[in-house]
Amino acid sequence: MAPTRIHFHTDCPYYAGCENLLGVIFSDPRLKQQYSVTLSYRFSDRYEAGASAAIPKWVPRFPLRIPFSVGLQVRRKGVMRLLVSGVNKIAQYAFELPLFITDVMILVRTFSKLDPEILYINNGGYPGARSARAAVFAARLSGIKIVVMRVHNLAITYKWPHRWLDFLTDFWISRMTTRFVVGSQASAEQLRKVLKLKSKQVQVIMNGFAPTQQIEERASIRNRLLGTSTGDEIVIGVVGALEERKGHRVLCSALAIIRESNPTVFVKIRVFFIGEGVDEDLIATKCEQEGLMESIKFIGQKTDAVSYINALDILAVPSLREEDTPNVVLEAMFTGTSIIASDIAGIPEQIIHGTTGTLVPAGDVLALADALIATISAQDKRNSVSVAARERFRRLFTMSSMVDSHLVLFAEMSDRI
Repeated sequence: MAPTRIHFHTDCPYYAGCENLLGVIFSDPRLKQQYSVTLSYRFSDRYEAGASAAIPKWVPRFPLRIPFSVGLQVRRKGVMRLLVSGVNKIAQYAFELPLFITDVMILVRTFSKLDPEILYINNGGYPGARSARAAVFAARLSGIKIVVMRVHNLAITYKWPHRWLDFLTDFWISRMTTRFVVGSQASAEQLRKVLKLKSKQVQVIMNGFAPTQQIEERASIRNRLLGTSTGDEIVIGVVGALEERKGHRVLCSALAIIRESNPTVFVKIRVFFIGEGVDEDLIATKCEQEGLMESIKFIGQKTDAVSYINALDILAVPSLREEDTPNVVLEAMFTGTSIIASDIAGIPEQIIHGTTGTLVPAGDVLALADALIATISAQDKRNSVSVAARERFRRLFTMSSMVDSHLVLFAEMSDRI
């Protein structure tokens, strides 16, 4: 009997964050043994470089020339940022439908050629990527009966005007998608509410993690970052897209408070922003305004981010919104790195406050500053939290447990064919 054909489709500018789910699933030998797997994605040089390093060679890859959205990038704030944002929204409304139809046509050709029986869409959020939503329509036109959509962040509600035009598309997607998969109960509740889904249509599979490449020695990374591996510096990192929603500027404000209130702690702090994104200049401007550029370094995207997380004393996750269960939290738990994170979305389902990490209200600068000082000052506490975090990771967030859940899902979907 021929194995069930599963096609994965994803759409992200670069291979990071939620894309790591694919590398984890594909790395499990059981998937290769039980299913015929293919992968398509929007082509970009950055994504291609990351996928080449993380996706196993046995997975056939189909990079697609899907057009990017129309719009201008803005790296300023104030009136100019609002003006460009408004122009972008107008352009989006004008070109969204033609681009959406183009996406559907490209995907129909791809799906018809590959003839999968199950389509698994990896979507960064909801509504998320345009081609991820277009893939649902393309699946129906290509005769694919089973569609699974993995949604990584909290769904955006209709309280925002820019979401109103999505209502009709959302209506049909909610009816043509066999199963939505999310990473937390918080995300499941939000998605059910936004799309008015039945309970059985949404399934929670907690993210899992395992390194896909050798983790570099902690001392080697610290020597690269600091010029020494034996100093008493406290190394703090933020790993993620350089976007306003990730809270880099909140961290900058917290560091400025620490500098004034506890200078003996501040002089030991070194901060590294790992990632890239459209708001890099805005974040850098904030750092300059606070006089922090000597303490903060921007080191770009890293394909071996886990090695850098392992070299940190503290991973900060000061996100403001559009999160669910960040992979970086699991990577820090795996390596035993102390975590201070916002208590939003599914993060409280990952971290037990005070036991496996520290949670602070999103956007609360004073609370973040206090948490940093407390964590830096309590080495023994950091050690005990590290042990507890590793143990919680082993119980709940391993790669095998996540892949096990996906294989059960794929078997269930195969029985429906």
